[in-house]
Amino acid sequence: MQTPNLTPDELNSFDVPKPDVEFFSNGKIKHEKIYTLGGKLLKEVSYSNLGKIQQIKTYNRSGTESSRQVFGEVEEKSGLSFTYYPSGKVQSQKYIVDGKNHWEEKIFAENGKLLEKISFDNNGKYGAHLIYDEKGNPLSEITYKDHIPHGPAKFYYGDGNLKAALNFKNGTKQGVAKVYYDNTKILKAEETITDGKREGVTKTFYKRGTVKEEWNFKEGNVEGECKYFYENGDLFGIKNWAGGKEEGESKFYYPDGKIKEEIHYKKGLKEGAHKFFNKDGTVSKEINYQKGVKTEEKVLDKIEVQPEIIFSKSSEKSGYFNILNIGMFVISILVILLCYLIIIGYF
Repeated sequence: MQTPNLTPDELNSFDVPKPDVEFFSNGKIKHEKIYTLGGKLLKEVSYSNLGKIQQIKTYNRSGTESSRQVFGEVEEKSGLSFTYYPSGKVQSQKYIVDGKNHWEEKIFAENGKLLEKISFDNNGKYGAHLIYDEKGNPLSEITYKDHIPHGPAKFYYGDGNLKAALNFKNGTKQGVAKVYYDNTKILKAEETITDGKREGVTKTFYKRGTVKEEWNFKEGNVEGECKYFYENGDLFGIKNWAGGKEEGESKFYYPDGKIKEEIHYKKGLKEGAHKFFNKDGTVSKEINYQKGVKTEEKVLDKIEVQPEIIFSKSSEKSGYFNILNIGMFVISILVILLCYLIIIGYF
């Protein structure tokens, strides 16, 4: 049976980092790193101080470099400009107007598949920047304004299915973000971002679509009451948080709704009694803590209460005759044994 995560660690593995952009002092883009969902480096692009692409490195899922493209300096005049692989295959094509990239630039793999499609206006990258793998599957789609992420962004799994959708505002994540399970359209997590930090309720989901966890955030920290659920929707537990740390009472339940555990926290550390309950509500074990250090453990044996036996008058009478019969049987055995001894003694 799947159960919820009781810390927000998994949420950070969903996190979609913004593209990391570095500029020259003249305002031209110098370096850009583009990440996949989960923070793995996908692509690294280096530019000249005139804003021209000099080198592109791509990385596989293990983080090692998978390919590198080096772009030579060419005299660029207004109109359509190309660069080529040593094999003669087209490496890139772009439109130049008054010495600046304009409209769009396309970058190709040597097998002819489109790897990137970048839109421009007079101030730099503007509009959709699309990235594909060498099989033609989309990897990411980020909207830019003046070389800064601004607007909707989407990330994809290797098979082209949507992995995450979110928004940027002036380079910072903003608004509702959604993450999906692999090879499905089933929602895995949904959260609200304000100025790059989680704010309000973040929900995670099981693959069957039921709610797994409900987290409350304030300025990026877990805050207040958070709830956790079994896959069938029944309550698994409740924890309270303050400033990103557990605080106060936490309770967890059996699938039938009966209390299973009761824990107390202070500034993220266990404090006081941590009680474990049997399904009948009795305490089976109690561990005491002081500032997160165990000080005492009590294992309480569960005492089975025998059912009370109540005899009716007829059963009492029946019991009396049973005892009488047993007594007569014993006396008969004793008489036989005595006779046997007398006979042996006579001979």
